[in-house]
Amino acid sequence: MPILLGYPAIRATRPKSDIDTELTLKDPPRVTLRSGFVTATVKDSRALSAEGVPAKRHLELELPPGTSYEASGHVHTLPVNNAQLVRRALSYFRLSGDVVLTIQSESGRPLPVPSNTPVTAWDLFASYVELTGAATPRNIQQPNSATLTYTVEKKGIASNYLASLRSGSVLFVSPFPSTPHFYLPSAAPQATTPVIMIAAGAGLAPFRGFIQDRAISLRSGTTLAPALLFFGYHGQLLNDMYRDKLDSFETKNAVKVFRAFSRDGDISCKHAPHTTMSSLLQPVVVGNKLHLPNRVVMGSMTRNRCVDDCKPGGEQIQHYSERAKHGAGLIIAEGTFIDWQGCDWKWAPLMITEDHAQAWKKVTTAVHTQGGKIYFQPWHLGRCQNEQIPIMQAKNHPVVAPSKIPARGDKYRDLPGTPGHTHNITEIENPRDFVNKYRHSAILAKRAGFDGIELLAQGGYLPQQFLNSRANIRTDAYGGSVVNRCRFILEVSDVLAEVFGSEFVCIKICPTDQTNDSVVTYEEMKDVYTHLIKELVKRRIGIINLSRRGANHNTGTGDFFGNTTRPNGFPLPLGYDPVIDFGPLVKFPGSPSMLMANYDYTVDEANRLVGEGKLDLITFGRPFIYNPDVIFRIQHSIPFAENNRGNNVYYGPFEEPNQNYNDWPIAAAYASLCFCRL
Repeated sequence: MPILLGYPAIRATRPKSDIDTELTLKDPPRVTLRSGFVTATVKDSRALSAEGVPAKRHLELELPPGTSYEASGHVHTLPVNNAQLVRRALSYFRLSGDVVLTIQSESGRPLPVPSNTPVTAWDLFASYVELTGAATPRNIQQPNSATLTYTVEKKGIASNYLASLRSGSVLFVSPFPSTPHFYLPSAAPQATTPVIMIAAGAGLAPFRGFIQDRAISLRSGTTLAPALLFFGYHGQLLNDMYRDKLDSFETKNAVKVFRAFSRDGDISCKHAPHTTMSSLLQPVVVGNKLHLPNRVVMGSMTRNRCVDDCKPGGEQIQHYSERAKHGAGLIIAEGTFIDWQGCDWKWAPLMITEDHAQAWKKVTTAVHTQGGKIYFQPWHLGRCQNEQIPIMQAKNHPVVAPSKIPARGDKYRDLPGTPGHTHNITEIENPRDFVNKYRHSAILAKRAGFDGIELLAQGGYLPQQFLNSRANIRTDAYGGSVVNRCRFILEVSDVLAEVFGSEFVCIKICPTDQTNDSVVTYEEMKDVYTHLIKELVKRRIGIINLSRRGANHNTGTGDFFGNTTRPNGFPLPLGYDPVIDFGPLVKFPGSPSMLMANYDYTVDEANRLVGEGKLDLITFGRPFIYNPDVIFRIQHSIPFAENNRGNNVYYGPFEEPNQNYNDWPIAAAYASLCFCRL
C-alpha cells in the first residue's frame, strides 16, 4: 500500500510538497543503516556536573576492530529517537517495525532519508525522522577509545539520546579525521613547539585528548615543549570537568592548567580570562566613564624639580609619559599649588596662570599619546607655611588658615635658624574665596587636558585644617559642629565636580593622619570622617582615596617617614586600620564611588584586598620613582627595585635635571622584551 510521508516532520494530513515520497512495503529482514557508520559499545556514561546545574556528561565508547581514530579526530553519532515515540509513530501508520520500506522521490531530488534502498520502518522512524527535534549528526571530538563530552540540551535529540545510554548500550558512530591543522604537535620537530590551549565548558573535550596523548608520549621518554591550558566558564560546579584527570596530567608535567570562573566568588568579573591574572591587573571603569587598564595608580609625589618659573618642563614630560608607556593604570600628578605658597618646596609646580596651564598641557598630551590617564592634584598649605620665604615676601602674601592656631613642627632649610611653621597667621575671612581658588585651578587644569582631579585633603593642609577641631575654632558656618567643619571640603568637592564631573573627582583623605600637627582623637576622627565620607558618596564622587598613614598597620617597610608612633593622648584601638574601618562606607552594592587606598602597601596585600573586593584601586608612590615598569614587575612577579642611592633622590633639583628622576632602569626581562619589539 502506498503511504505519503512529508519530511522532516510526520504530518497528520497530506499537504502536497515537492519532496513527497512514495513508500513500498516489503518483508525482507532488517538492513544496515547508512554507509560509513559502525556499531560502538558504551563502556562508561557518567555526569560531570553537579545536580541542579545544566547537565554535562562523559561518554566512553569501545570502537569495533579495524576502526581508525586519533585524538582530535571527529566522531559522528547517529541519534536514535526514544523507543516509545517510535512505537507511537509506527502505530499511527499501522506499521510493523520489521516491515521494510523502499523510498522513492517523485521529484527525483535527493532526500535526507535513504532513497531507492530498503530500510526497516523501525530504523526509519528511529534514526531518520524528527519526532522531538532536529535529528542531525553531532560532531564530537575525542581520543582513541573514544570519549565524548557533551551538554544535555533541553530539547536536543542527540544529547538526550546520548544521555540515555548506559554501559553496554550500542550506538551507531562514524569516525573520521580532522583537518591537518587541528592535530597536536607531537613528532619532531613539532614536539619542540610550545602549545597554548584555550577552552570554555564542553569545549575542553579535544584538549583533554591532546593532553592525554602528551602524557603517554612523556611516559615513553619523548621530550615535549611546555603546554598551557586556560580553561573555565561560569563556575566550577558547571564547568570544572575532569579536574582529577587534569590534576593528574599536571603532576606528570603534561600541561600547566589555569582555571578561570567568572561567576564564582564575590567579585564580579565580566571576562573570565581576567580572573587568571593578578587582581591588580584587571581593568576597571570609574564612574562608568573612565576606562583604566588596571587597578594600579601612580600616587602624587612632590619632587621639587619645576625650575622654570614653577612650570613643568621636558623632564616632567619624560617622567610622566614614561610611566604611562609602561602601563600605569592612572597617574596622579604631583601636588600643584593653587596660590603663592611659603614652604621649602620652592620648585614645586603652580597652577595659577594660563602659562602654567599651557606648560601642563604638554605633560598631559605626552601621557595621552602613550595611552595613559592623568589627574591633577590642587594643593594649598594653609597654616603650614612661613611668611619669611622669599616668594611670600616678594608677593607680600600672608599665611592664611581657618583660625589663628599655629601648627607645631617642621623646619625651613632656606631660612636661618629653625623657625618652623609661622605664628603670624591671617584668619580666612570668607572661605568661599578659597573655594573659588580651587575652582580657578580646576578650570585651568581642565584646559590643560587633565582627565580628572584629586583634592589633597590630608597631610595637615588647608582642607584638613577645616576638619580639625585643633586647627579650626571658627564660630561661623565653617566651624564648630562636625557638619560645619566638613563644609569647606564638600564645597570644594562641589566646584571640582562642576568643572570635571563628579565621576572624575577623587578626594584624598587620611583619618589617622598626624602629619603637620593634624592628629585628633579617635572619637573625633570617627565622627568627622563618617559624616564626610557619607556626604562624598551622596555626591557620587568617583574615587575616595583613603590613607592609613598614622595607623599601626605593620605591613610594609614603614621606613620612609620614620617613626609613626602616635602622640600621647591620641591612642587608636590595637591593630586599627582606617581603610578597613571606613571602607564599607564607600564599598557597598550600588555605590557610585570607588575605594582607593594608599600608604605602605605591598603588592601581595594590595592584590589580596582587591581580590577580596575590599578595594577597587591601589596607590603606589615611591615604587614608581625607581620602577618605571611597576606594571610589568607585577605581571611577572618580579620584585620592585629598591632605592640604593640614599634619601636625597626624592627631591631636586639637581645640576643634571634628569638625575634620580629619569635615570632609573627597567627590569632586565622587560628591557629584553622591549628590544625584541623594536
